[in-house]
Amino acid sequence: MASPNKPAVVFAHGAWHQGLHWANVAQKLQSAGYEVATPTMPSGSGPALEDGLHADSAALKSAIETLTNQGKDIVLAMHSYGGAYGSEAVAEWHLDPANNQPGKGRILHLLYISAMVIPKGISYVEDDPVAHTVSVEDGLIHHLEPHHRFYEHCPPTIARYCIANLRPHSASTFSTKTNHRGWADYDIPVTYLACKDDQALYYDPTLLKFAGRVREAGVRGFEFVEIETDHTPWISREEEFMGVVWGVLGKAEGRGMGSARI
Repeated sequence: MASPNKPAVVFAHGAWHQGLHWANVAQKLQSAGYEVATPTMPSGSGPALEDGLHADSAALKSAIETLTNQGKDIVLAMHSYGGAYGSEAVAEWHLDPANNQPGKGRILHLLYISAMVIPKGISYVEDDPVAHTVSVEDGLIHHLEPHHRFYEHCPPTIARYCIANLRPHSASTFSTKTNHRGWADYDIPVTYLACKDDQALYYDPTLLKFAGRVREAGVRGFEFVEIETDHTPWISREEEFMGVVWGVLGKAEGRGMGSARI
């Protein structure tokens, strides 16, 4: 059962993925008394969307509000493309007057996991993107090399399961300009986790560029963490990844850097 004294944890998945890809992490956190939300975004749930980026940010904002409207504080963890719509959702949540009322929960900490950090007013395709092998049909992008890009360090059985559950992704998400800097402008501490053997968003220069933007913005409590693994560290290096998560939760709960589950 979730503890009322612990923040809830919301996970924002990357492109082609679904909420179910977080299952192992969600189970561990729930066993430790945390409420967890792993919503699946509309950009990968059906026909192509004209503005998939902001359809996703609106859906994530709604998932966050489900918890904060109950007075629950949250930690938001964002993977890959999740950093783009997740940052938009953070801003949209703060700009909604309804979320500033007494008794509402707060967003305590942002965890970016090999995630996009896009400046205000540009799209991902304008930001020197990493090229992948894909096909595009009816506005949906089909990924043609998921094992190499996402799961090279993962156990084969788990990698096959994850690949079987990937979905076509709305192309508009990558060409839509951002409206906000949710990663910098709302005084929320940030942890950026970079995967050093990432083949989806290269460590150097891409992930270092994204993390550098947060650092240069002077974000309070910024921490940069590295793991020697692929694009999906919660699968390929679960123990190390969970160490980072416990540390983030310790900060959010005012326990410093502690990784113990309390």
